[in-house]
Amino acid sequence: MTNTARTSLTGTYLLDPARTRLGFVVHQWLVAEIRGAFTAFAGSVHLDFADPEHSSADVTIDVDSLATGNARRDEHLLRHFFDAALHPRITFRSTGVQPMDDDQFRVTGMLTVKGRTRPIQLDVVHTTTTIDPDGRRIVCFHGRTNLDRRDWGVTWHATVEGGGAFVSNRVVIELDVVAVG
Repeated sequence: MTNTARTSLTGTYLLDPARTRLGFVVHQWLVAEIRGAFTAFAGSVHLDFADPEHSSADVTIDVDSLATGNARRDEHLLRHFFDAALHPRITFRSTGVQPMDDDQFRVTGMLTVKGRTRPIQLDVVHTTTTIDPDGRRIVCFHGRTNLDRRDWGVTWHATVEGGGAFVSNRVVIELDVVAVG
């Protein structure tokens, strides 16, 4: 595999679902860290390294693909938090890309969860650019942001003894994206 000049990589890429992770971290009982991911999604990114502001991203996630490593918890989240039967998709559409330095970008966009659309910002780092053995262009990014799940109506009203929240309202979104062009 060979490194390729980034400016020659301008084009449209598809997310590789086998190597991309769209994950989240949330604290349960404000003690345990629960990690999960959505495993079924489709998306594309248009990259313009010469003029990053012309780059864009579009992703659709199947809510039913939520996986935390615990089937009972997954079912509870799908039914009570996400209401997946009525809201089977999460979507993200970028509205802007701002370069922060050579490898870091701030991606703004609209995130729709449970029928609610709100703006978010993702801090994204370009980690790898290469050509795979089949001659396909590969670009990799790591992204992260913090959200308040209540902004999208992702709530459940149980509390633990003593009045503490059962699940933190703060959710960390972590993305490891492999895109193939």
